[in-house]
Amino acid sequence: MAASVFWHANYLAGAPQLTNAWGSLTALLDACLVNGYGVKTIATLTSTVAGVATATVTGGHAFVAGQVVEIAGCAQANYNGRWTVLSAQATSFTFQLDDPGSIRTATTTTSITAKTPSLGWSKPNTGTNRGAYRAPTGNRNLLVVDNSQRAGYDSAWAKWASVGIASAISGINPIVVTGIQAPYDPTNPARNWTTAGTGGDWGWAKWIHARQYGWLNEGDGGAGNRDWLLVGDGVMFYLWVKVSTGWGGFAQYAFGDVSSYVAAGDATGTVLVATESANEDQPGSGNSFGLGESLAYAGKWLLRNHTQQGLPVKCAATPALHMANGVLTSGRGPMQYPHGPDNGLWLTPTLCVQEGMNSVRGTFRGLYWMPQYKPVGHGAVFDQVVRNTTRRMMAVAWQGYSEGDGVTMAIDLTGPWT
Repeated sequence: MAASVFWHANYLAGAPQLTNAWGSLTALLDACLVNGYGVKTIATLTSTVAGVATATVTGGHAFVAGQVVEIAGCAQANYNGRWTVLSAQATSFTFQLDDPGSIRTATTTTSITAKTPSLGWSKPNTGTNRGAYRAPTGNRNLLVVDNSQRAGYDSAWAKWASVGIASAISGINPIVVTGIQAPYDPTNPARNWTTAGTGGDWGWAKWIHARQYGWLNEGDGGAGNRDWLLVGDGVMFYLWVKVSTGWGGFAQYAFGDVSSYVAAGDATGTVLVATESANEDQPGSGNSFGLGESLAYAGKWLLRNHTQQGLPVKCAATPALHMANGVLTSGRGPMQYPHGPDNGLWLTPTLCVQEGMNSVRGTFRGLYWMPQYKPVGHGAVFDQVVRNTTRRMMAVAWQGYSEGDGVTMAIDLTGPWT
């Protein structure tokens, strides 16, 4: 079926590799958000009466079941589009057409191609190792990213990008924000884009992709490709990065619009999940478990509060089912697994709570909390009924020296996210 949610990982064929080099993160975002990758020429493309299409690729393709591919170049429009792979063999793969059509073999005037598609975002502002990215739908506030090496910053130190939300910018080299932005300090307007720091503390909101423990100037964790996963749609995406090749868990980052409860419209309901800690006891531990630890406000900003006025507001995640006082961690909850009454796995929406306002702004799209204790492991793919619809879910675990120190959440691969 036509896909609305797209996922990318370091192990997919042709995927960009995330390293300890400056500009590696923006190259990854370019490929996953804007351009796509891994183009293959299809030799034959046929379909059954029921609409199951089979594509053959001479020499092999390396697509995997469950990922999304983009078919282009067919003279028959019903073949072109973004489809979830049903099955994959060495030189062929299958997918389900929405409209079977009457022609069983696709033809072309040029060539038929398949690739891993982007999320369909644009990059209206670009510079060396920098960029501003915009979603095709939703509020369309900008994700501003500066993944360049700062003046006076040693090339052997941690690699990272300054990141922020902006409603408008007029320049990227240097970054000039002309609209509202988050995070933002009115006493130091350039703080998020600063080029210097002290004690190894550089910048403010950061997406780190190579580091050692301790301060940023402790090192980049050595050479080698980092594991990563990006899942998103035309409004929001989540990014998990294992910032060290040797040890430590994944860090979780995110950008996009929450599914807002503001009835009158929510043009500032855009969220950024980053780290604002320059010192970590291990790679990946500086942003309070991303969105997997309840009421942890560090490193999470909304562009403005629900009134659409004032300065940016911090936010946090929490499960819809809160069965204990104090902090909860997804995948480490108080409920047993399997759940006694129904022998099942429970998932709850992930609520977005505004700091200091005792109010729920909305939900984090496509991301589900696990209130049970260690129900599934990292990378598990399973079907779950959500709102009377069966959806394919992926479990993602991150942070911690070991599995027992981390957090696990489920992300919806079927969509659409609402």
